[in-house]
Formats: sequence, C-alpha cells, structure tokens
Amino acid sequence: MTDNTAPVMLGQRIRLIQMGKDPNPIDPGTEGEVTMVTDCTRFDGTWHIGVNWENGRTLSLIAPADKFEVLGPFPSTAIVA
Repeated sequence: MTDNTAPVMLGQRIRLIQMGKDPNPIDPGTEGEVTMVTDCTRFDGTWHIGVNWENGRTLSLIAPADKFEVLGPFPSTAIVA
C-alpha cells in the first residue's frame, strides 16, 4: 500500500486467504468482522487490522503481508486509528 487509503473499513466482513509469518495463524477461508483499522504506513508501510474471527479468535491482520478478501457490508465511513 503506497497511499493512506484503508484497505478495509470498520464493520466489513472479510475472508482470510493467507496469513504471513505467524506461529499460530488463522486458517485460510475463515471469515470475520473488522473491528479496528490502524494506519502504520508512515512507519513501516502496513495497516494493522483487528478482526473478530468466526472461530472465536481475535488475531489481527497485517496488510499487505496477510491476504484477504472483503465480503461486505460496505459502510460509508471508516474509523482509522
């Protein structure tokens, strides 16, 4: 990501495609709801995305390293920390 456009918005549903270097990753195909979006692009070029996963876990994503697809809904505003 080279700009400050958030890859997801608070409340959107996502499906994990692939998680990067995590010793206990979320399984591909797991769905969840975005609970937080933090812009770290100024420091390391990443977005930290909090997710409540359907399996009960709350492990965050690091974009763009972790791959996911947005399922919806599509809220009109994002909350970026």
